[in-house]
Amino acid sequence: MFYVLIIFGEAITNAVSYSSASLVAPKAFTTQMMTVWSMSQSTGAALSTLAVNFYHEGSEATYFLMIGGITCLIGLLVMIFAKKIEKGMGLADSKQA
Repeated sequence: MFYVLIIFGEAITNAVSYSSASLVAPKAFTTQMMTVWSMSQSTGAALSTLAVNFYHEGSEATYFLMIGGITCLIGLLVMIFAKKIEKGMGLADSKQA
């Protein structure tokens, strides 16, 4: 069931992420931007193999709370800086037009 949940999450986010990568890239660099996005996914997978070193039997709650806490913190920062991120991506102007 856990595997199905992971695959479902990736299926939802993959289309959005590739769309975002092609949206923010200049027309001449769309392919490169999508390649960079793919490389960032492999970097995330590599970082997860490093994070597993912090897992120790008996400290599961701490391990998963730290990962969840870091994820929530990053999500909160994205929400706080959403307007600046939109402006940096060039999306703020297109909403007003």
